[in-house]
Amino acid sequence: MAKVLTINAIGNTQEIENRLTIPLSTQNVTAGSAIGTDYIFLCTGNCIITLPTAVNNFNKYTIKNTTGSETINTTSLQTIDGSTSIQLLVDNQSVDIISNGSNWQII
Repeated sequence: MAKVLTINAIGNTQEIENRLTIPLSTQNVTAGSAIGTDYIFLCTGNCIITLPTAVNNFNKYTIKNTTGSETINTTSLQTIDGSTSIQLLVDNQSVDIISNGSNWQII
């Protein structure tokens, strides 16, 4: 199962899969961590996504910068390929991220 979310710079999120609109108060989004669920974020504008803990999390997170710049942060000093955050600065740039059980890896 996958959840596909669109996010814009003012923090509005739309869950495409269920056609459900979820308003958010800021452009900062904490990615979900439901077991067995892959997450896809289509970001417009300047969004900040914080990944949940990588410990025992084996979901895949796909993040695409449709326009603007996106920052992807970790929690608890965990890393994404050795860094505590990464940025997507080019329009239509995307990244797939999975956990190795303790930190995040770009695949």
